[in-house]
Amino acid sequence: MACWSAVSVRLGAPSNTETIAHGKSIVQGLAACGFCHGETASPLAVLSGGQVLEDRYGEVIAPNLTPHSTGLEGWTASELITVLRNSISKDERKLSKDFHRGYEWMSDKDMLSVVAYLGTLPPVEGKFERRELSFLDRNVAGFSQSWRAYDNFVPRLQRTEPVAYGRYLVDHVAQCDSCHASPEGWFSSGAYLEGGRIQQGPTGERYVPGISNAETDGIGNWSQHDIVEYLQSGRTPDGRTIDSDYCPIPFYARAEQSDIEAIAHYLKSLQ
Repeated sequence: MACWSAVSVRLGAPSNTETIAHGKSIVQGLAACGFCHGETASPLAVLSGGQVLEDRYGEVIAPNLTPHSTGLEGWTASELITVLRNSISKDERKLSKDFHRGYEWMSDKDMLSVVAYLGTLPPVEGKFERRELSFLDRNVAGFSQSWRAYDNFVPRLQRTEPVAYGRYLVDHVAQCDSCHASPEGWFSSGAYLEGGRIQQGPTGERYVPGISNAETDGIGNWSQHDIVEYLQSGRTPDGRTIDSDYCPIPFYARAEQSDIEAIAHYLKSLQ
């Protein structure tokens, strides 16, 4: 049995300050939860939802993550973790996996820290219409999605292994591949970190670049320092500043220096 599966405390139950602080650093940092769930896409925005997002099924409104009756009031920790890991709501509705892909293997410690922090948020009203998908949508647009249950204990990797820890942050906390993978085909997933997707934003569509270590279609010409500088400021080595409406740089800028350095170390280790 997974350690977290036995957790049935209410979301707002007291927790130790260290756990809450760690959850806050994830939510406002690398996980960039407010980029979708904030009133605005900024680290300090209230997580009451309302932003219009787009996935393979079309448009959907980001839900409220505060412990309000229109949000997560009454949810248990295990119910919320099931949403984040398995994309299955507490009423057993199957949700789009496009937004939480990678969280399946977020460590128990990090996941429970996120839950503990969300439980401390002031309750704010944010009620939005739920999207209902047709049978055709689920079985055509959602053909490649499966709702496998991830219910095993997931340990937290140590910072002393920078490549493995950096990969963990890239894949399962920051979810870089959710944007930077190449487009999926009918019978294949997108190529890892190779870019090529079209991303919709407030000012129109943008091409998502690759962030593999390739010199032509990636960041092979960047140094580890260049990657750290970009993640903390949005400035590329050639002096361009990236629009934060398309990449959550303000969130990454709040992450711990050692985490950003681990990400840079991992990206440069890719072959």
